[in-house]
Amino acid sequence: HQKEAQATVSAVLAYVSVLPTWGLSGSARRWFDFFINGKDFMGNERIMHHYAGALNSIPLLDMYQRAPQRLHLLRAGIAGVMGSLTNIREDGAPSMGW
Repeated sequence: HQKEAQATVSAVLAYVSVLPTWGLSGSARRWFDFFINGKDFMGNERIMHHYAGALNSIPLLDMYQRAPQRLHLLRAGIAGVMGSLTNIREDGAPSMGW
């Protein structure tokens, strides 16, 4: 399934950025999740480090293990995982994004 795996990695890399900023690096950006799934309407918001960032990291880190010379896969994958960790509140409750 190498062809399908590469297609998945290419698709994820098309919308997951690796930039030297906390909010954008590895971020699976989503729109309107707080509005649709949240308690209160707060207007149009952009969600950074959506929980999908960690999900996007799975194929990136898997492909990196197969091709360690592709260091950008490691950078994007780790950024997605680390960004999602910022969505855990002090009391341990999760959030869908920051």
